[in-house]
Amino acid sequence: MKKRFTRYLSEQYKNITEKELDEKIASAIERVGMNTEFSTKVLLEVVDTLKEEGYTKPEILAHLNLIDLEYRT
Repeated sequence: MKKRFTRYLSEQYKNITEKELDEKIASAIERVGMNTEFSTKVLLEVVDTLKEEGYTKPEILAHLNLIDLEYRT
């Protein structure tokens, strides 16, 4: 189920400009850092690792938003 949500969100985020994606990723990192036990530093390392593994910005944003959703519910 999580993979399906990630795929759906990634497809939606593909319609966003690079600048907006960068802003939304930064905002998501801050939001997840405040609402979970993950520090901003750890989240930035995770984002860097995902980039190195070939994940796209829409996929990274989807993952961050799903982490946030999981911890809020």
